[in-house]
Amino acid sequence: MWSLLREHHQPGAVLSGIADRGRGILTSLQAVRPSLKTHEDALLAALTEKGLSGRAPEERGNGLKYVMDVLTRLENGSFTFQSGNAQFFCSLPLDRTRVPTFITKTTTII
Repeated sequence: MWSLLREHHQPGAVLSGIADRGRGILTSLQAVRPSLKTHEDALLAALTEKGLSGRAPEERGNGLKYVMDVLTRLENGSFTFQSGNAQFFCSLPLDRTRVPTFITKTTTII
């Protein structure tokens, strides 16, 4: 994870990271949406669809939407999020209309 963070780090900027050794977004969401086939598709769904959760019927799954709300209000910096081989990277403030363009496939699997 630290190599991923260093790749986008800028001198003078705060560098932080969070890691979760869970199942990953794709595996979690396939429980409720088997049509998801790639990490990129699952990451896009998780970042943009309100209430989508692999923990059905608990109706949870809004955490990433709150993160996206905060990213639209931050004035500078960047944000990186990765699940499986899909990476979301954007400069801040986040332009929600461009979210699909910020998701790419990587060679590093987390």
